[in-house]
Formats: sequence, C-alpha cells, structure tokens
Amino acid sequence: MKFAFILSSLLVVCASQAKDFSNYDFIETMQCEKNRSHKDRRFIGVAKKEKGCLTVYEKEGVAKEVAQAQQGTEYCLEIMERISINLTESKFKCL
Repeated sequence: MKFAFILSSLLVVCASQAKDFSNYDFIETMQCEKNRSHKDRRFIGVAKKEKGCLTVYEKEGVAKEVAQAQQGTEYCLEIMERISINLTESKFKCL
C-alpha cells in the first residue's frame, strides 16, 4: 500500500514537470526512432531563451526541459548530442 502511494506521488510529480514547448524558437532539432515501426519516437530540441537556451526531450508524448544555460547555446547543444549518443547506443536511429 505504501509503495503504491509513493509511486502515485512520483507519477504526479513527473507529470507536473511536463510543459508545452510548441511556441519555442528551436534552433536545432532531432527525431529519433527505434526500428521502423514508428512506435517508439523521441524528440530532442534546443531552443533560444533570452540570452541563453534550453534543451527539450520528448518521450512517449511528454516533453520536458532537461537542461538550460543563461548565456549562449553551446551547453544545450552538448546535452542534445549526449542524449542522441545514448539513444543511438540503445538502437535508436537519430536524424
């Protein structure tokens, strides 16, 4: 019973971190998918944010901000590259 409550709380916290990034100005994007079935797709994007940037990662239709920088875009692009490498090592094809 206690485990179920903790799991439910965790799901609520995770869901509350999801945001709508449709209005962001993405300077770099990448689509990754596993196999050709298109069932398991991921999206990675870097968007400008004032003088800095943010990196967005979408999995199973839920987009989250996974990194941000106050100045420039180098850090966000580096995080995007790391994520794509991890996905490629997990048999995803990223374009």
